[in-house]
Amino acid sequence: MCNMKNIFILLFISSFLSQIISCSPDNDVELEPLVTLEIHNYDADVWIFATDKSGELLDVKQWQGEPSLSLYGDVSQGERINFFLVFADDKLTNHKTRTVNAYKNILPGRTWQVGKTYEQPPTKSPETSVTLEDIPSEYQGGQVVAQQGVYNTGWASCPTGACQYDMTLYSSLSPDILMTYSHPTADPVYFSTDALETGESYTLDFEGSFKSFDNVLRIPPQDASFAFGEIGGVNGTNFFLNSIDGFHLSGGQVTLGFNDGYSNYYALVQRDIGGVQYEWSVLKPTLSLADFELPDFNFTITNESLMDFSFTNDWGKHIQHRQNNWHYHTRTGDVVTSFQVEVYASDEIGGIDLRNMPVDLVALYPGIGDVDKYEYFRSTFTFNDDEDFGFDEYLEEDFNEPGYPYQMYTYYVVGK
Repeated sequence: MCNMKNIFILLFISSFLSQIISCSPDNDVELEPLVTLEIHNYDADVWIFATDKSGELLDVKQWQGEPSLSLYGDVSQGERINFFLVFADDKLTNHKTRTVNAYKNILPGRTWQVGKTYEQPPTKSPETSVTLEDIPSEYQGGQVVAQQGVYNTGWASCPTGACQYDMTLYSSLSPDILMTYSHPTADPVYFSTDALETGESYTLDFEGSFKSFDNVLRIPPQDASFAFGEIGGVNGTNFFLNSIDGFHLSGGQVTLGFNDGYSNYYALVQRDIGGVQYEWSVLKPTLSLADFELPDFNFTITNESLMDFSFTNDWGKHIQHRQNNWHYHTRTGDVVTSFQVEVYASDEIGGIDLRNMPVDLVALYPGIGDVDKYEYFRSTFTFNDDEDFGFDEYLEEDFNEPGYPYQMYTYYVVGK
């Protein structure tokens, strides 16, 4: 009887505990992925891991060739995480690379693509020869660039009154060809045609073939040590280079031409002023010099360390995102190992914490988590006037939708 009583008590306790366990909020709850990565075409070791905002490890996985890889972890509703993408490449016998891409304070639940394969260039045709003759003296010393859609098909420097170059036409594209001739001290001119045959030779009289653009922008030098610019017309997702002005190694005015008739215009200007690289880029229905006015620049890095990076600026613009780089190198015999950390973040102050890097990674790649050895190298700050296109939207486009390259930003690169 006593044994029966004990058995009853045990059954009661077991049933009671079972009820408690089954009512637990964490039981049988399937966690949603923190990040899912669809990985394509990587000939390197790939690891991913995630931490919470305090740096505590949530999950880590190594890519084993599967089409997708997900990280899991228990985070509160609305809580952001840090995501890390690690590449280790030992293909070269005397140079190893270890790269950590850190994405700071991202929204969980993202699905991103890495190493995506894009559409291959169209089929090339046999080369077509073009000779320019009777180039006026004011245009001698310039260059000609030929464009078919988004593809450069040929170019040449023209130091005298004549020059020859070969063009590689694309048989699967529209036959429309635009040749732009630029010169450091003269306005750019162009020649357009759809009548070139592959494998043939043509001679063009410069003054009889090249025309003035409908519009010309003359962008002041602003004390640049080098300058570069280009303008293209955009209809839908079709891009047509209108004008390109090559590097001015001692500064100088960037002069760009463009024709009417496009729905939008993409324009890009690069400069180096006082060791700081600037890039303006816009996508607009119309263009003017005001689109290329450099705002007052006052930037100071107040802490260069990987852990506690900080800066001040008075640009008067909202930083859409920033990319900061640190690196260092070691040598063992003839083998050099390069370590690099790239941190992607919005505009908040702060670096990234690698002290809780997974032990498997630290064991496989000694030195990858030595935060005190990394030296600051460069920062890139990106602006966008579209307030609805912030850091989260940038990441989504950067990973998944980079096929349309004319969503433009303005960015400044500050490096050593």
